[in-house]
Amino acid sequence: MRVPNSGARRWLGAVLVVVAAVTAQAAAADARSAHQWLQRMVSAMQETDYTGVFVYRQGASTPESMRIVHRGGEAADEVEERLHSLDGVAREIIRDGNRVTCILPDSRSVMVDHRQVRNPLTSVLPADTDSIGRYYRLDTGGVTRVAGREAQRIRIEAADDYRYGYRFWIDTGTGVMLRADLVHGDDTLEQVVFTEIQFPDDIPDKLLEPHLSGRDFTWYKADPDGEEHDGQKKVFEPDWHLGFIPGGFALRLSERRHMPTGIEGPVEHRMYSDGLAAVSVYVSHLDSKLPRFEGLSRMGAFSAFGRVSDERQVVVVGEVPPRAVMEIARSFAPGAPSK
Repeated sequence: MRVPNSGARRWLGAVLVVVAAVTAQAAAADARSAHQWLQRMVSAMQETDYTGVFVYRQGASTPESMRIVHRGGEAADEVEERLHSLDGVAREIIRDGNRVTCILPDSRSVMVDHRQVRNPLTSVLPADTDSIGRYYRLDTGGVTRVAGREAQRIRIEAADDYRYGYRFWIDTGTGVMLRADLVHGDDTLEQVVFTEIQFPDDIPDKLLEPHLSGRDFTWYKADPDGEEHDGQKKVFEPDWHLGFIPGGFALRLSERRHMPTGIEGPVEHRMYSDGLAAVSVYVSHLDSKLPRFEGLSRMGAFSAFGRVSDERQVVVVGEVPPRAVMEIARSFAPGAPSK
């Protein structure tokens, strides 16, 4: 091998410095572009009128097809939406502003909540695009086609083992998300993809009306005693605390609510998010009528870990790797957090 002389080494060193600088600048510009695409996507998914059919896949489970009718609004409480399953039991989700009604014929129940219930489309959307840059690496991919429309691909890589990566395909004309994959390495844990989509000039009220009345079903209405952390009501102060929360995850919701699951008494719920992924912590007093949940459970991208501590059932669940829910749950301790 020929050894470069001192002059060659100087040139080579200078060239490498320039190449590194140009590469860093290109990566930063690419991240800014990807961030702009994400911001556009989040706005478009709320404000744009669209109808279509999408397929939702979770792990190895059978794919589920759903039809959506979405009437957009500049504010979240102006959005109207109807989703209904096309496979199996004809379940429906009706959204009218901040009121969400889930009609579930298989359990003959109706659940009503005055909070945005996440559906397969909204569950993968960033809740805060400004806060994800520190714990994720963003870049743009190529332009391809999804559902017959041109789509810009965006890659989001997790910077640690406490969160998953994401792939988005965004309609170049409207900014609406056409496909999203939640990934861990080379594995796709969850996917939602439109197979057909339209952007009508007007959406008639008739298309937003439920087809199932739920008249003879059991109705459950959410009864939260707390409210969002940034919000308008006092946040409850629990008599327990968590010794560990992964970096970037901030408290977004704190409430006590009665659950339609047979659990007696209110359940304390705290939700943490890094702007993209979310983790919920549920704490309730032990109920002798219900089996204890201890250990790890997984379904697709969802990880859940349960433990019993201080005569309480603690459950941590989220679309995050098992390590995240396990370490959070194991850090649970009685007593108010230190100031």
